[in-house]
Amino acid sequence: MKRHKFILLVLFSLFLIQVNAQSIITLEQALDMAGKGSPSLQSSLYNLERTTESLNAQRAALKSQFSLNLNPMEYSNSRRFDARISQWYTNESLTTSGTFRVDQPILYTDGKISLVNQLGWQSNTSESGGATNSNKSFFNNLNLSLTQPLFTYNRTKTQIKTLELNNENAMLSYAMQRLMLEKNVSQYFYNVYLAQMSLSIKEEELA
Repeated sequence: MKRHKFILLVLFSLFLIQVNAQSIITLEQALDMAGKGSPSLQSSLYNLERTTESLNAQRAALKSQFSLNLNPMEYSNSRRFDARISQWYTNESLTTSGTFRVDQPILYTDGKISLVNQLGWQSNTSESGGATNSNKSFFNNLNLSLTQPLFTYNRTKTQIKTLELNNENAMLSYAMQRLMLEKNVSQYFYNVYLAQMSLSIKEEELA
């Protein structure tokens, strides 16, 4: 009932605008104004947008995730006493490396496949008993792993299905409210039009 009163008030205002300003208000304009001014329809639209974005976010989480971690420089210099040979031992190390990682979630098992590649360069210098040894080299470590949680089978798939159903319900709710609003606005618009035509006829009869 409140919605009907609101729509009638909007159409009556449009009628007054048309009479005072001599402007033509079409049915499409009336529908647009009533839609923007309807709190229930706007709430339904916001709910539809919310469920749509939640579904998109959940689907995006199933895409491959890429990450890159860089370690520009790692330096260490240690000196300790070796009691076995009664000599001091000095070691100096300089390392720079980076780690590239790709994670791919698995929809049906809630698991995750990870591909990790670590590439770097290192320089080691050691000194003991007056002798110095140095080594410079590149290193590359490639690792493929599978992470599979227990007792969570099909959890992600079920969440996506639930979000899809919520999105469909929100879409149907918005469509039904939109159709009901169009029906009511069209009916009241027609009633206002008949009232205006009746007023014009009365004015012509009195002229």
